[in-house]
Amino acid sequence: MTSLITGASGFVAKHLYELLINNNEEVIRTSLEHEKLDDSFVTLDVCNYDNCYEVINNYNVDVIYHLAGIAAPKVCENNFQLAISVNVGGVYNILKASEDSNKKVRVIIISSSECYGKIDSSLMPIKEDTPCVPASNYGVSKLMAEEVALKFMRYSKNPYLECVIARPFNHIGPKQNLGFVVPDFCTQIAKIEKGLIEPTISVGNLEAQRDFTDVRDIVKAYYALSKKGKGIYNLCSGEPHKIKEILDIILNFSSKEIQVKEDHNRMRASDVPLFIGDASKAKNELQWEKKISFKQSLRDAYDYIYESINGLKIDSSAEKEVTITRDKNLIP
Repeated sequence: MTSLITGASGFVAKHLYELLINNNEEVIRTSLEHEKLDDSFVTLDVCNYDNCYEVINNYNVDVIYHLAGIAAPKVCENNFQLAISVNVGGVYNILKASEDSNKKVRVIIISSSECYGKIDSSLMPIKEDTPCVPASNYGVSKLMAEEVALKFMRYSKNPYLECVIARPFNHIGPKQNLGFVVPDFCTQIAKIEKGLIEPTISVGNLEAQRDFTDVRDIVKAYYALSKKGKGIYNLCSGEPHKIKEILDIILNFSSKEIQVKEDHNRMRASDVPLFIGDASKAKNELQWEKKISFKQSLRDAYDYIYESINGLKIDSSAEKEVTITRDKNLIP
Protein backbone atom coordinates (compact mmCIF):
# COMPACT_ATOMS: atom_id res chain seq x y z
CA MET A 1 0.00 0.00 0.00
CA THR A 2 1.38 3.40 -1.01
CA SER A 3 0.03 6.42 0.84
CA LEU A 4 0.61 10.05 -0.01
CA ILE A 5 0.34 12.81 2.58
CA THR A 6 -0.09 16.40 1.41
CA GLY A 7 0.99 19.10 3.83
CA ALA A 8 3.27 16.53 5.44
CA SER A 9 5.34 19.03 7.42
CA GLY A 10 2.39 19.93 9.64
CA PHE A 11 1.41 18.96 13.19
CA VAL A 12 -1.11 16.24 12.34
CA ALA A 13 0.86 14.89 9.38
CA LYS A 14 3.86 14.11 11.58
CA HIS A 15 1.75 11.81 13.73
CA LEU A 16 0.02 10.29 10.71
CA TYR A 17 3.37 9.52 9.12
CA GLU A 18 4.53 7.67 12.24
CA LEU A 19 1.32 5.65 12.32
CA LEU A 20 1.57 4.65 8.65
CA ILE A 21 5.23 3.66 8.93
CA ASN A 22 4.43 1.55 11.99
CA ASN A 23 1.81 -0.21 9.86
CA ASN A 24 4.46 -1.01 7.22
CA GLU A 25 3.04 1.33 4.59
CA GLU A 26 5.10 3.04 1.94
CA VAL A 27 4.58 6.75 2.53
CA ILE A 28 5.20 9.66 0.17
CA ARG A 29 5.43 12.91 2.12
CA THR A 30 4.79 16.08 0.15
CA SER A 31 4.95 19.78 0.91
CA LEU A 32 5.78 23.10 -0.66
CA GLU A 33 9.47 23.45 -1.49
CA HIS A 34 10.18 25.91 1.34
CA GLU A 35 8.33 23.75 3.91
CA LYS A 36 10.32 20.56 3.36
CA LEU A 37 11.70 19.15 6.60
CA ASP A 38 14.33 17.08 4.77
CA ASP A 39 15.27 15.74 1.34
CA SER A 40 12.88 12.81 1.60
CA PHE A 41 9.94 15.15 0.98
CA VAL A 42 8.49 15.47 -2.50
CA THR A 43 7.63 18.97 -3.70
CA LEU A 44 3.91 19.43 -4.24
CA ASP A 45 1.92 22.61 -4.72
CA VAL A 46 -1.75 21.64 -4.45
CA CYS A 47 -2.68 24.84 -6.29
CA ASN A 48 -0.91 23.46 -9.38
CA TYR A 49 -2.97 20.78 -11.15
CA ASP A 50 -0.09 19.56 -13.34
CA ASN A 51 2.10 19.10 -10.28
CA CYS A 52 -0.67 17.13 -8.53
CA TYR A 53 -1.21 14.87 -11.53
CA GLU A 54 2.49 14.23 -11.98
CA VAL A 55 3.05 13.22 -8.34
CA ILE A 56 -0.08 11.06 -8.03
CA ASN A 57 0.64 9.31 -11.33
CA ASN A 58 4.38 8.82 -10.85
CA TYR A 59 4.12 7.24 -7.41
CA ASN A 60 1.20 4.87 -8.08
CA VAL A 61 -0.64 6.17 -5.05
CA ASP A 62 -3.32 4.02 -3.40
CA VAL A 63 -4.43 6.43 -0.66
CA ILE A 64 -4.13 10.21 -0.40
CA TYR A 65 -4.42 11.96 2.94
CA HIS A 66 -5.10 15.55 1.94
CA LEU A 67 -3.90 17.61 4.90
CA ALA A 68 -2.44 20.53 2.94
CA GLY A 69 -4.26 23.82 3.41
CA ILE A 70 -4.39 27.08 5.30
CA ALA A 71 -5.33 26.14 8.85
CA ALA A 72 -4.85 29.55 10.48
CA PRO A 73 -8.25 31.27 10.78
CA LYS A 74 -6.64 34.74 10.87
CA VAL A 75 -4.92 34.16 7.53
CA CYS A 76 -8.26 33.16 6.00
CA GLU A 77 -9.94 36.26 7.41
CA ASN A 78 -7.23 38.54 6.06
CA ASN A 79 -6.85 36.88 2.66
CA PHE A 80 -10.01 35.06 1.64
CA GLN A 81 -8.84 34.75 -1.97
CA LEU A 82 -5.81 32.79 -0.80
CA ALA A 83 -8.00 30.60 1.40
CA ILE A 84 -10.21 29.75 -1.56
CA SER A 85 -7.23 29.07 -3.80
CA VAL A 86 -5.56 26.69 -1.36
CA ASN A 87 -8.38 25.16 0.69
CA VAL A 88 -10.89 24.78 -2.15
CA GLY A 89 -8.75 24.79 -5.28
CA GLY A 90 -6.29 22.41 -3.65
CA VAL A 91 -9.03 19.87 -2.98
CA TYR A 92 -10.25 20.19 -6.57
CA ASN A 93 -6.77 19.69 -8.02
CA ILE A 94 -6.04 16.62 -5.88
CA LEU A 95 -9.37 15.01 -6.75
CA LYS A 96 -9.24 15.99 -10.43
CA ALA A 97 -5.70 14.63 -10.77
CA SER A 98 -6.81 11.42 -9.01
CA GLU A 99 -9.76 11.14 -11.38
CA ASP A 100 -7.63 11.73 -14.45
CA SER A 101 -5.09 9.13 -13.37
CA ASN A 102 -7.82 6.55 -14.02
CA LYS A 103 -6.38 4.43 -11.23
CA LYS A 104 -7.93 3.13 -8.06
CA VAL A 105 -7.22 5.70 -5.36
CA ARG A 106 -8.96 6.63 -2.13
CA VAL A 107 -8.76 10.26 -1.02
CA ILE A 108 -9.28 11.32 2.59
CA ILE A 109 -10.35 14.98 2.61
CA ILE A 110 -9.64 16.66 5.94
CA SER A 111 -12.33 19.23 6.60
CA SER A 112 -13.16 20.86 9.94
CA SER A 113 -15.85 21.25 12.59
CA GLU A 114 -15.64 24.96 11.71
CA CYS A 115 -18.09 24.12 8.91
CA TYR A 116 -20.89 24.07 11.51
CA GLY A 117 -20.43 27.67 12.66
CA LYS A 118 -22.20 29.05 15.72
CA ILE A 119 -24.51 26.28 16.87
CA ASP A 120 -27.04 26.82 19.65
CA SER A 121 -26.23 24.84 22.78
CA SER A 122 -29.63 23.15 22.58
CA LEU A 123 -28.46 21.39 19.40
CA MET A 124 -25.38 19.88 21.05
CA PRO A 125 -23.78 17.47 20.54
CA ILE A 126 -23.33 18.24 16.86
CA LYS A 127 -24.03 15.43 14.39
CA GLU A 128 -23.01 15.14 10.74
CA ASP A 129 -26.51 16.13 9.60
CA THR A 130 -26.54 19.31 11.70
CA PRO A 131 -26.93 22.23 9.25
CA CYS A 132 -23.66 23.92 8.40
CA VAL A 133 -23.64 27.71 8.69
CA PRO A 134 -19.94 28.62 8.96
CA ALA A 135 -19.17 31.85 10.79
CA SER A 136 -15.60 32.37 9.56
CA ASN A 137 -13.79 32.53 6.24
CA TYR A 138 -11.91 29.40 7.26
CA GLY A 139 -15.17 27.54 7.87
CA VAL A 140 -16.60 28.79 4.57
CA SER A 141 -13.54 27.58 2.67
CA LYS A 142 -13.74 24.16 4.31
CA LEU A 143 -17.45 23.79 3.53
CA MET A 144 -16.83 24.81 -0.08
CA ALA A 145 -14.07 22.19 -0.25
CA GLU A 146 -16.55 19.59 1.00
CA GLU A 147 -18.93 20.51 -1.81
CA VAL A 148 -16.14 19.95 -4.31
CA ALA A 149 -15.43 16.55 -2.75
CA LEU A 150 -19.12 15.60 -2.80
CA LYS A 151 -19.25 16.44 -6.50
CA PHE A 152 -16.47 13.96 -7.21
CA MET A 153 -18.09 11.37 -4.94
CA ARG A 154 -21.29 11.52 -6.96
CA TYR A 155 -20.21 12.23 -10.51
CA SER A 156 -16.58 11.19 -11.01
CA LYS A 157 -15.68 9.81 -14.43
CA ASN A 158 -13.23 7.48 -12.74
CA PRO A 159 -15.21 4.56 -11.27
CA TYR A 160 -12.18 3.64 -9.14
CA LEU A 161 -11.97 6.99 -7.36
CA GLU A 162 -13.16 6.88 -3.75
CA CYS A 163 -13.46 9.88 -1.47
CA VAL A 164 -14.42 10.35 2.16
CA ILE A 165 -14.58 13.48 4.34
CA ALA A 166 -13.35 13.83 7.93
CA ARG A 167 -14.58 16.68 10.14
CA PRO A 168 -12.20 16.75 13.10
CA PHE A 169 -12.96 18.91 16.11
CA ASN A 170 -10.15 20.47 18.19
CA HIS A 171 -7.17 18.17 18.53
CA ILE A 172 -4.21 18.45 20.85
CA GLY A 173 -0.98 16.68 21.70
CA PRO A 174 2.79 16.85 21.31
CA LYS A 175 4.34 18.76 18.38
CA GLN A 176 1.49 21.28 18.01
CA ASN A 177 2.61 24.77 16.98
CA LEU A 178 2.14 27.91 19.02
CA GLY A 179 -1.02 29.88 18.38
CA PHE A 180 -3.40 27.38 19.98
CA VAL A 181 -4.47 27.16 23.59
CA VAL A 182 -2.58 24.05 24.72
CA PRO A 183 0.88 24.79 23.27
CA ASP A 184 0.53 28.44 24.31
CA PHE A 185 -0.18 27.55 27.93
CA CYS A 186 2.43 24.77 27.95
CA THR A 187 5.15 27.00 26.51
CA GLN A 188 4.63 29.79 29.00
CA ILE A 189 4.41 27.48 32.01
CA ALA A 190 7.45 25.47 30.88
CA LYS A 191 9.44 28.70 30.56
CA ILE A 192 8.36 29.71 34.05
CA GLU A 193 9.36 26.28 35.36
CA LYS A 194 12.82 26.71 33.83
CA GLY A 195 13.15 30.20 35.29
CA LEU A 196 13.23 31.90 31.92
CA ILE A 197 10.35 34.33 32.49
CA GLU A 198 8.44 35.87 35.39
CA PRO A 199 5.87 33.53 37.03
CA THR A 200 2.78 35.42 35.91
CA ILE A 201 0.17 34.64 33.29
CA SER A 202 -2.49 37.13 32.23
CA VAL A 203 -5.62 35.52 30.79
CA GLY A 204 -8.89 36.44 29.20
CA ASN A 205 -12.07 34.39 29.05
CA LEU A 206 -11.56 30.83 30.32
CA GLU A 207 -15.18 29.69 30.50
CA ALA A 208 -15.72 28.47 26.92
CA GLN A 209 -16.10 24.70 26.61
CA ARG A 210 -14.63 22.80 23.69
CA ASP A 211 -14.32 19.23 22.44
CA PHE A 212 -10.66 18.08 22.45
CA THR A 213 -9.24 14.81 21.12
CA ASP A 214 -5.63 13.65 21.11
CA VAL A 215 -4.02 13.98 17.68
CA ARG A 216 -2.75 10.41 17.94
CA ASP A 217 -6.34 9.22 18.15
CA ILE A 218 -7.37 11.50 15.29
CA VAL A 219 -4.82 10.01 12.89
CA LYS A 220 -6.04 6.52 13.78
CA ALA A 221 -9.44 7.64 12.52
CA TYR A 222 -7.85 8.87 9.29
CA TYR A 223 -6.17 5.48 8.89
CA ALA A 224 -9.52 3.73 9.47
CA LEU A 225 -11.06 5.93 6.77
CA SER A 226 -8.39 4.75 4.35
CA LYS A 227 -9.83 1.25 4.70
CA LYS A 228 -13.55 1.92 4.74
CA GLY A 229 -16.21 4.53 5.26
CA LYS A 230 -18.53 6.62 3.12
CA GLY A 231 -19.63 10.24 3.34
CA ILE A 232 -18.76 12.58 6.21
CA TYR A 233 -17.50 11.70 9.69
CA ASN A 234 -17.24 13.79 12.84
CA LEU A 235 -14.05 12.98 14.74
CA CYS A 236 -14.27 14.12 18.34
CA SER A 237 -14.39 13.00 21.96
CA GLY A 238 -17.90 14.18 22.74
CA GLU A 239 -16.58 15.56 26.04
CA PRO A 240 -16.64 19.30 26.85
CA HIS A 241 -13.68 20.83 28.68
CA LYS A 242 -13.42 24.41 29.87
CA ILE A 243 -10.33 26.39 28.89
CA LYS A 244 -9.89 26.99 32.62
CA GLU A 245 -9.64 23.23 33.16
CA ILE A 246 -6.80 23.10 30.63
CA LEU A 247 -4.96 25.88 32.43
CA ASP A 248 -5.47 24.31 35.87
CA ILE A 249 -4.18 20.90 34.75
CA ILE A 250 -1.08 22.33 33.09
CA LEU A 251 -0.38 24.57 36.09
CA ASN A 252 -0.25 21.42 38.19
CA PHE A 253 2.59 20.09 36.02
CA SER A 254 4.80 22.90 37.35
CA SER A 255 6.47 23.05 40.74
CA LYS A 256 6.45 26.86 40.71
CA GLU A 257 3.94 29.21 42.24
CA ILE A 258 2.40 30.88 39.21
CA GLN A 259 0.11 33.87 39.46
CA VAL A 260 -2.84 33.89 37.08
CA LYS A 261 -4.14 37.40 36.49
CA GLU A 262 -7.49 38.10 34.92
CA ASP A 263 -7.39 41.00 32.50
CA HIS A 264 -10.91 42.47 32.46
CA ASN A 265 -10.15 44.25 29.21
CA ARG A 266 -9.92 40.82 27.62
CA MET A 267 -12.79 39.11 29.44
CA ARG A 268 -15.08 39.01 26.42
CA ALA A 269 -17.71 36.31 26.41
CA SER A 270 -17.05 33.56 23.89
CA ASP A 271 -19.11 33.70 20.71
CA VAL A 272 -19.90 30.03 21.28
CA PRO A 273 -19.75 29.09 24.98
CA LEU A 274 -20.24 25.35 24.28
CA PHE A 275 -19.12 23.39 21.21
CA ILE A 276 -19.07 19.57 21.29
CA GLY A 277 -19.56 16.88 18.69
CA ASP A 278 -21.07 13.43 18.29
CA ALA A 279 -18.78 10.77 16.77
CA SER A 280 -21.33 7.93 16.86
CA LYS A 281 -21.04 7.37 13.11
CA ALA A 282 -17.27 6.89 13.33
CA LYS A 283 -17.70 4.58 16.31
CA ASN A 284 -20.36 2.45 14.62
CA GLU A 285 -18.94 2.30 11.09
CA LEU A 286 -15.19 2.56 11.69
CA GLN A 287 -15.01 1.04 15.18
CA TRP A 288 -13.11 4.17 16.20
CA GLU A 289 -13.23 6.15 19.41
CA LYS A 290 -10.73 8.15 21.40
CA LYS A 291 -8.40 6.16 23.66
CA ILE A 292 -5.99 8.71 25.12
CA SER A 293 -7.31 10.60 28.12
CA PHE A 294 -7.58 14.38 28.14
CA LYS A 295 -5.10 14.73 30.99
CA GLN A 296 -2.59 12.41 29.30
CA SER A 297 -2.79 14.51 26.12
CA LEU A 298 -1.97 17.62 28.13
CA ARG A 299 0.84 15.86 30.00
CA ASP A 300 2.46 14.66 26.76
CA ALA A 301 2.08 18.08 25.14
CA TYR A 302 3.68 19.77 28.14
CA ASP A 303 6.55 17.28 28.37
CA TYR A 304 7.32 17.65 24.67
CA ILE A 305 7.51 21.45 24.94
CA TYR A 306 9.41 21.37 28.24
CA GLU A 307 12.07 19.11 26.72
CA SER A 308 12.24 21.29 23.59
CA ILE A 309 13.04 24.52 25.45
CA ASN A 310 16.77 24.99 25.84
CA GLY A 311 18.34 26.21 29.05
CA LEU A 312 19.59 29.52 27.69
CA LYS A 313 18.13 32.37 29.69
CA ILE A 314 16.20 34.86 27.58
CA ASP A 315 15.80 38.57 28.13
CA SER A 316 12.91 38.62 30.60
CA SER A 317 12.60 42.39 30.27
CA ALA A 318 10.84 41.83 26.97
CA GLU A 319 8.49 39.30 28.51
CA LYS A 320 7.72 40.50 32.02
CA GLU A 321 4.15 39.31 31.84
CA VAL A 322 2.82 36.55 29.62
CA THR A 323 -0.44 37.40 27.92
CA ILE A 324 -2.66 34.64 26.54
CA THR A 325 -5.98 35.77 25.14
CA ARG A 326 -8.52 34.89 22.49
CA ASP A 327 -6.65 37.31 20.25
CA LYS A 328 -3.92 34.65 20.05
CA ASN A 329 -6.34 31.91 19.08
CA LEU A 330 -6.87 30.85 22.66
CA ILE A 331 -9.96 29.08 21.38
CA PRO A 332 -9.16 27.56 17.98
